[in-house]
Amino acid sequence: MKKMVGSLLMTSALLLGAMAPIAASAADTPVEGENRDGNTTATASFTAPTTPTTPVDPTDPNKPVEPKPGGDNNGANPDGGSGLSLIWAPANLNFGSHTLSVTSDEQYDATEGNDAGATATSLMPKADGTASAFTGTQVSDTRGTNAGWKLNVSSSALKLEDKSATIEGASITLPAGTLRSSGDAGVNTTANADNGAVGLGGQIQTNGTAVTVLSAAEGKGAGITVQQMNPADVFLNVNANTVQSGTYTGTLNWTLTDSVQ
Repeated sequence: MKKMVGSLLMTSALLLGAMAPIAASAADTPVEGENRDGNTTATASFTAPTTPTTPVDPTDPNKPVEPKPGGDNNGANPDGGSGLSLIWAPANLNFGSHTLSVTSDEQYDATEGNDAGATATSLMPKADGTASAFTGTQVSDTRGTNAGWKLNVSSSALKLEDKSATIEGASITLPAGTLRSSGDAGVNTTANADNGAVGLGGQIQTNGTAVTVLSAAEGKGAGITVQQMNPADVFLNVNANTVQSGTYTGTLNWTLTDSVQ
């Protein structure tokens, strides 16, 4: 008798479970005159900022440098810029003082002149205003178009002070570097930033020929892009028997363009 009762209870439960979906389906069917649906339009508008973007901490591009750095070590406008702007470039690259080589080509890195005072290789400042370990570049794109851009650099001849002599065949090597961009949360170790910008680097001949060293394709490169360059990876390349005694000086010209071709 107990077994029969258990069987009947189980059967009842199964029947109730099978009927539940039918009842729910009927309840979801609107009757005449009821309206069960609607639509909402979500809208947001954005405008490009007009306040100039100033240099940022190269190790954390989300932090602006405070206090704002002066122009002593910034070869770009230290007040920054709006839209598409170069906001940091090294004011100086110092390759040091060396004995003339008459037997072999030589390569000198940009740490050689670190004791040269005001003309030492420029290092990007950190958020607290102290020097970081990096030279390099910073580009800000706040146009809101994501049209892309590229940064070119060329070099004049290295000219002997008070004379017309130049270093024939000299070149400057810039590394692709490590890239960071504003808005990223981690530490990159590659030449690709989170915003899609790409570090290229290159060998810059001292004859005025421009080379693209940093770029962002269309749809890439928004915000602030920092190209960290270790001064130990920035080189002056000199051929044997091409220099006289004395100090040589040249100028690197940086040009930021909105052309991605």
